[in-house]
Amino acid sequence: APHALTTPASSPRLPPARASPNMAPTLKLVYFDVMARGLPLVMCLEHGGLEYEAKNVLRGDLDWAAMKASDDAPFDQLPVLFVDGKPIAQTAACAHVIGKIAGTDGGDDIADYAVSSMLISETEDIYKDLAKGAVTQFKELGDRAEDNKAMWAEAFPKHYAMLEKLVVAGGDAFTSTGVSVGEIYLWSILHQVSLMAGEAGKTSLDAFPKLKAFYDRVASMEKTKAVLEGKTAMGPSLWGQYFIE
Repeated sequence: APHALTTPASSPRLPPARASPNMAPTLKLVYFDVMARGLPLVMCLEHGGLEYEAKNVLRGDLDWAAMKASDDAPFDQLPVLFVDGKPIAQTAACAHVIGKIAGTDGGDDIADYAVSSMLISETEDIYKDLAKGAVTQFKELGDRAEDNKAMWAEAFPKHYAMLEKLVVAGGDAFTSTGVSVGEIYLWSILHQVSLMAGEAGKTSLDAFPKLKAFYDRVASMEKTKAVLEGKTAMGPSLWGQYFIE
């Protein structure tokens, strides 16, 4: 029988298969000291149970100018994930690689694999709207007032309504495990929007109960708490809020 793209609520949640410690490659994540695109990858690494080294260029761990002058930053951007010394650029690509190594990409379960992959792509769309309309540490609102208004009034509600439909009926997960790389990737951007929403006096998840239940479940997990509390290889200096309003 063909695989469905949704998982029945009654399906048992099994822990994802993980790479054998003897086979897992060496991993090194390089980023700045803000959440933005760093939080999703740290979350994916931690929830995937992978060991990795973390370097923060603003902390002086690496010379960013030297990286850009070499072949270690393929697109002159961060984050970069080094896998056995080979640099992998673009955040979504890094997430897919992490999921493949950790066994959290859905593996042979076509339904889980498809949903996890879709969530990574959808998260990238949300991030594009953030980049277009949000005030950041380094970018004031300026002449983007209409973009900011549309982000809150139109873009986020549209994204959240579509995601609400994908959550397993009556549940709080998108896949059979509930911790696929796509789910963790999505949560990491929802978290940043939620922080921003709180600062701006807006609540953007309350109208979407299943998505809110998903968010709350992942937020309550010990691995998530450890990341947000700075108890990981990246340490506490990563977690400045990049998006403000």
